[in-house]
Amino acid sequence: KWPGVLAFLNNFIVWENERRPRLNKIIVEQSGKLTIPLADASNFELRGRADRFELAADGSVVIIDYKSGTIPTNAVINAGFSPQLTLEAAMIERGAFASLPVGTKVSDAQYIPIGKDDEIKSRNVSNKDKPFEQLVTEHYSGLLQLIHQFRDPITPYLARPFPQYEKQYGDYDYLARVKEWASSSGGEEG
Repeated sequence: KWPGVLAFLNNFIVWENERRPRLNKIIVEQSGKLTIPLADASNFELRGRADRFELAADGSVVIIDYKSGTIPTNAVINAGFSPQLTLEAAMIERGAFASLPVGTKVSDAQYIPIGKDDEIKSRNVSNKDKPFEQLVTEHYSGLLQLIHQFRDPITPYLARPFPQYEKQYGDYDYLARVKEWASSSGGEEG
């Protein structure tokens, strides 16, 4: 284990040294809050905590998210099932982080795998199928649609609306009685 940690740290230092000369500033561990007014005069509060913002000379920002686990695929991000970084970008644009002014342009977001002993390879959220700006707009719009949809008391809360993107057992499956319903309907548990 320890040799792998040392290898990762050495690679991280190389990665960091390559990035720093292109940056004006690095902001780490920032919490943000965006209040979204709703049609019924209530508010929805979107909160986030970013690992790292990199400010470039042109004033734009790249969001960095360190991942020790699995990095979401482009297909999952494009479909809107992993909107963490795109929603952080929407929050930045709307002034939700005190360290960045309203209207700050987010040029991209990247996942950085940590804990591996090989070369550090970031994965950009933007991809050939959808540019980052389009993903941010779609995911924020999708969030607004969901918020308004779930304000309606007749909207059902499905236990597993997209099971192909779920782990075998979800954190709240016991509350939804997933195993019980699956066994009574002849379906699979996962």
